[in-house]
Amino acid sequence: MTSTARDENIATLQLLVGLDASKADAVVDARAVLTVGNGNARPVADLICRLLQRTIKDVREDPAEFTAVEIIVGDAQPRTTAPKVWVMADGLMLRIGTRCAPSGPFCSPPIFNLIAACHAAATAVRLLAPAGRLTFTDPILVDPAAIMGGSLDSISRQTRFGKTFLAGAGAVGNAFVFALGMLDVEGELHIVDPDIVTDGNLNRTLLFELDDIGQPKVSVLVRRAAPFLPGVRLVPRMCRIQDLEERGPHAWLERLVVGVDSRRARRRLQDELPLHVFDASTTGIAEAVLTFGTAGSNYACMGCLYPLDLVENQHESHIASVLGVSVEDVQTHHVSEAAALAIATLYPSLSPKDLVPPGRSCTGFSFSPRLG
Repeated sequence: MTSTARDENIATLQLLVGLDASKADAVVDARAVLTVGNGNARPVADLICRLLQRTIKDVREDPAEFTAVEIIVGDAQPRTTAPKVWVMADGLMLRIGTRCAPSGPFCSPPIFNLIAACHAAATAVRLLAPAGRLTFTDPILVDPAAIMGGSLDSISRQTRFGKTFLAGAGAVGNAFVFALGMLDVEGELHIVDPDIVTDGNLNRTLLFELDDIGQPKVSVLVRRAAPFLPGVRLVPRMCRIQDLEERGPHAWLERLVVGVDSRRARRRLQDELPLHVFDASTTGIAEAVLTFGTAGSNYACMGCLYPLDLVENQHESHIASVLGVSVEDVQTHHVSEAAALAIATLYPSLSPKDLVPPGRSCTGFSFSPRLG
């Protein structure tokens, strides 16, 4: 984890969870131990490790004297006196919590291994931050059959999804592509994003690594995803959806997966009149929104799901004030050369060329709440 990624995690714990600086420091510097059972507990444990390493300093399988939390996957027995997170599969039912007991060997479909790992990592962080203000369920129960409508057959069948555009190669885009690799899929996925990888991305993107910093997000995501998506043609598009050459007066955007990071950007994507929309977003860390809509159906479009409200206006005004640019600059969600100069004037440690790198158009970096 880079120092910037660490700082981002500390800021998140302070602002959203309500921890003071010393407690947030203790969380990100914590050590977790994985205790792994039989069955397919190993891939689940590997996923938990991958997730937790984005937040805390040390995740290992060797017990250590100063272990802060132990995560037990499957039918293993605990090996430390640290607080426990149990990750169990009772038949097909997944159970994740602090008050479980060992069950049989862990066995579930790969995509649900990932779901279990996400809940386990979140529960571990919650144990490390007991003074936080987030509500939680303990234990968390996940019923794969209920989620899939009673049958898991569709998980194992091959799915052909045709030509699809993914808007955004950040945290949500990374997670979507990573999870897609756990299904049997074929198709053509155009990954669209104008930005480059920064060290501040590494704490929340599953596939970006330290040596990817400074490279286009789309190129990195295509390179990282290609080995586990052999049936998918991955196409990097370093621009915005609105700048694609396919765009025209006719209906052109048949299938859109949305992973951009602002309400205004989602409304602008809706202006492209996509036929099918798969949308995922977060509200801080308190909730996740997953929606699917088809043009001409009774489902709400993104313009209705993400209406302009007072909070959004206040947030954009705050960013503009902090950066020394106009609200209109912020609302473009991209840094123009004039805006970069204004920001660098207010913050002499920054250089305009670092905000709009050479060879890039004025549609460079997206404005981020983190800058505020």
